[in-house]
Amino acid sequence: MKKHRGILGGIRGQTTLKNLLAFQDQHKIELRPSHISTCWNKASHFLPGERGIINKNPKIFLPLIDHTKEVIKEFNARSLAITIQSIAKISSLTRIEVDETLWKALEEEVVKIEKLEARDSSNILWAFAKVNYNSPELFSSMALKIMSNLDEFNSQDLANTVWAYATLDQQTPDLFEAVSPVAINKLETFTPQAMANTVWAYATLSHRAPDLFEAIPTIAISKLDEFNPQNMANTVWAYAKLSHEAPELFEAVSVTVINKLDSFNAHYLAKIVWAFAKLDHDSPKLFEAVSARVIRKRDKLNPRDIANTLWAYATLDHDSPDLFEAVSARVINKLDTFESQDITDTVWAYATLGYDNSDLFEAIVSEVVTKLEKWNGEDIIKLVWSLALIKANTKSITPIFSHLSTQHQANRLILSEEEMYQLHQAHLWFNIEGNENCLLPKDLTDKCLSVFVSREDIA
Repeated sequence: MKKHRGILGGIRGQTTLKNLLAFQDQHKIELRPSHISTCWNKASHFLPGERGIINKNPKIFLPLIDHTKEVIKEFNARSLAITIQSIAKISSLTRIEVDETLWKALEEEVVKIEKLEARDSSNILWAFAKVNYNSPELFSSMALKIMSNLDEFNSQDLANTVWAYATLDQQTPDLFEAVSPVAINKLETFTPQAMANTVWAYATLSHRAPDLFEAIPTIAISKLDEFNPQNMANTVWAYAKLSHEAPELFEAVSVTVINKLDSFNAHYLAKIVWAFAKLDHDSPKLFEAVSARVIRKRDKLNPRDIANTLWAYATLDHDSPDLFEAVSARVINKLDTFESQDITDTVWAYATLGYDNSDLFEAIVSEVVTKLEKWNGEDIIKLVWSLALIKANTKSITPIFSHLSTQHQANRLILSEEEMYQLHQAHLWFNIEGNENCLLPKDLTDKCLSVFVSREDIA
């Protein structure tokens, strides 16, 4: 026992990663599983300070990895959890080389354990999610273990657990149903990050938990000053994703964002305004403040952020010509990185607010024409409808209608009533206002006309 404690003290007393790994190698024969897990834990605490050393030598941990694999079957639950969590921390912050066989061996040992402490369970799940190691067998077996002792989980354990399942897209409805009432009873102890991660997880898996989402706003509002920009953006995003209205929370978020605007980057602002628009929660002062901030930070916007931001302003009919003018050059410069939905949402936003920008629209049409085979019918029709609304140049759009015709004749164009309604409007504009010849087959135009007439009659 004295020697065991001496080795533990020796591990904990190392002041550099190099010395720690040398100590581990020197005492390899004497190390127990608890010593190895302590080595990994100690190594993780040298980060991020010694990240550069690891990145220069990604194989620096190979002797410790090999030793871990040799004795892994002797690990108890706590040593296993500490080891897994520590390796995940190091892997997420460096270019350490950890082969798949180690993660597979760790997984196999976890599955064998019949009972785990709450902290160990949540840390293990967090770790596998952090390194994107997806194992349905592992997560299914863990769910059964967790549900048997959920009351022992504290707020951080609960948040880490649902975050892990959502990160790896592991649908486990029974577990999420069981977590909800436990989380409600412990909401007062949730940190802002734990709260944000929890609602993010439910929304990511599209798992509705109305009681939980009703209970959170009161607690969140009381702690809103402690939320960082990411926590705030993820929280309102989650409510919007699940279409769960929380007007008092959104009002409080609006005020907080305005007061702390300089701490928000363009990505989080895009997420926030998208959430407000998705729930039809208008906040003119917020949108005015965000517009000015985004204009200054427009060079940091990625395609999805641009599309979400513009879509939000158009959805809430919030006029912001300076914003739309400012981001147009960014859109043109980055068009080759835009997905089809990004492009259609962007054009739709300009069209909805009546902003004419011929240079932008011509650049977009030129880009789209080269990638039509990769676009689905829904996005194409939304695009031509938007272009019709702003009366774009019909000559440049001819290839798009030709593509739709070809897709229809090949039975690859399946349209909803809404899409046929929009296509009829776009086609009328193309043929009448543009004075162009009809390019769509008669049977398709007849179907579109029929839908249009029936809707107009109802209206």
